[in-house]
Amino acid sequence: MWSVLKPNDLLEARHALDGRRTETLRRHTEEIEQLAADQAEIDTLRRLAEAFSEKFKTTAPPPAPAAPAHANRPQSPPREPWRGTQREQPRTNFGTFSLALARGF
Repeated sequence: MWSVLKPNDLLEARHALDGRRTETLRRHTEEIEQLAADQAEIDTLRRLAEAFSEKFKTTAPPPAPAAPAHANRPQSPPREPWRGTQREQPRTNFGTFSLALARGF
């Protein structure tokens, strides 16, 4: 079977490899373009999330709900809020999200 190798056999092999190479490069280009589009969407989402966070970030805690009118029992003095650690804790989910963005996810 391998005793006779013709020049035509080499040309056919070369054409077959050229076709496979062309198809592989085409698929590779499509994948690269899709990945670039996905990255652009992620970058856009991140910019929008940062802008939204900055626009709607609050620094004051939300107001406490009003006590019902029928609550006649004596009230204890207000307690000192728990502070956790020395660093300032974010007051909203947007603050937490902003910190995550600042740290680079």
